[in-house]
Amino acid sequence: MGKDYCVCTGSGTATLVAALKSLELSEQSEVIIPSIVCSTVAFAAVYSGLKPVICDVNLFDYQINLQSVRPLLSDRTKVIIPVHIFGQTCDIDAIKNCLQEFY
Repeated sequence: MGKDYCVCTGSGTATLVAALKSLELSEQSEVIIPSIVCSTVAFAAVYSGLKPVICDVNLFDYQINLQSVRPLLSDRTKVIIPVHIFGQTCDIDAIKNCLQEFY
C-alpha cells in the first residue's frame, strides 16, 4: 500500500478507539453518531473519553439526517461518525458540506 506503518486491531471497536485516540481530542469533546448503529460506536467514544451525541436518521435509508445534526453542532463537536448500514452508504460530501457551513 506504499505506507511505512500500519496498525492491526482485533475488532472494529478497537479500530474506532485507536482512530479516536489518535485525534488527541480534549475530554468530553462531542462525537455525533446516528441513532441506529451498533452500540460499540458509542462505546468507542466513551472509552476514548468523548461524549457521544445521538442524531436522528432518515427513515428511507437509515443514514444520518443532516437536519437533525445541524442543531447538535457546537464548539464541543469534534467528530461525526457516519455509519454505512443495511447496505446503504452515507452521503459523505453532504456531511462535509454541513460541517463547512457550521465552521
